Amino acid sequence: MNNVRDFGAVGNGVASDTAAIQRAIDAGGVVHFPPGVYLTGTIYLRSNGGLDLDPGATLLASPDLNDYNADDFCAQNVVYSSEQTTGAHLIIALEQENIVLRGGGKINGSGKSWLCRETQPDGTVIDTYPRLRPGQLIYFCESSQIRVQDITIEDAPYWALMFHGCCQVMVRNVRIASDFHGHNGDGITIDCSRQVTISDCQIEGSDDCITLRGCGNTLKGPGVTEYVTVSNCILRTQECGIRVGVGSGLVRRAVFSNIVIRGASVGVNICSRWKGGVGVTVEDVSFHDFFIDTERPFNITNVVAIVTGNVTVPGSLSGIDIRHWRGRASRSGNITGRCGGIVRNVKVQDVALEIHGDNCGATAEGSVWYDGSPAYTTAFHVENAERVMLRDVTVSWADDAENWSDRGKSEYDLTV
Repeated sequence: MNNVRDFGAVGNGVASDTAAIQRAIDAGGVVHFPPGVYLTGTIYLRSNGGLDLDPGATLLASPDLNDYNADDFCAQNVVYSSEQTTGAHLIIALEQENIVLRGGGKINGSGKSWLCRETQPDGTVIDTYPRLRPGQLIYFCESSQIRVQDITIEDAPYWALMFHGCCQVMVRNVRIASDFHGHNGDGITIDCSRQVTISDCQIEGSDDCITLRGCGNTLKGPGVTEYVTVSNCILRTQECGIRVGVGSGLVRRAVFSNIVIRGASVGVNICSRWKGGVGVTVEDVSFHDFFIDTERPFNITNVVAIVTGNVTVPGSLSGIDIRHWRGRASRSGNITGRCGGIVRNVKVQDVALEIHGDNCGATAEGSVWYDGSPAYTTAFHVENAERVMLRDVTVSWADDAENWSDRGKSEYDLTV
């Protein structure tokens, strides 16, 4: 391995080590970081190499946008300007292979440096929407044979770890911790990537912990996310523990198992179309052995898109399997088609939930929740769906769950 200090890195957290780190990378092989704080802008990983961070070593992202890559550094890069981001990244692997990020050290995105803070009349300080900031902290693009393991990724200014058009990816024993008061703090994003395993990770932050997407318009390769397994993970967020959807491609053949989700607005959110666009096709995704403590346990929605000329494009959402769930919820679990969409082939088996609180919307039947999904007064709501099975589903009611319309009906075994 190349010791980064042999290439001129200082590691004091003040002097920029960007050039020294890049020299060590370009020399070939894995770059080793002994204990220290290494301030850096964008660095580019090379094939058959990567970064090895000792416990006590921190790669610290620069708070200056001038230290990052240009938005158009590659054709595949996407800038989400509506969310106040550039196309900048701290670590980039573009069309490379056999890469590792490993060790017991940390990668710190300096996310708090991009927040705008305001003092309220009562003297409290709040973080408002950030100023223009970098995009995904770690960006793997159309690369293969990737291993990310035994590291901590903290305080990302936007999404923490993204795989875009990649294959043969392993993420293991990674902790991602983003500020709960931040914005768009997604954990791991799998976009048009194949043969991906994620295991033994702890992810917490202000937005979706793990997402499967199908946004491949800028890629050279196929826009398909498939053959994904996620296991033995603990997820904590204010938004979705797991989100499946977004884009116009295909997401299929994925398994999530042995997952704990807490604090989330939705445990599992599967939507064929999110914030416009044609929509993504979702097929054959399984979620089993979950413990949840969330507002909504799951939201499975197929939405038809209306394209130019009032032509409707039906999304496709089928083959969803939910099994062996336990936990608590305060809103309904929805399986719904909207705007003409139909959900098909959903199985919910061996699920036992305690329903609590007065968040069911009983005082405003037909109102919508913040994500656009209706507020129902039933523990489970199925609408515009075909071949849906609920079997061995048990609902218990907490003392404060007074306004739910089906309170007292506690066992379900039916097919619709």
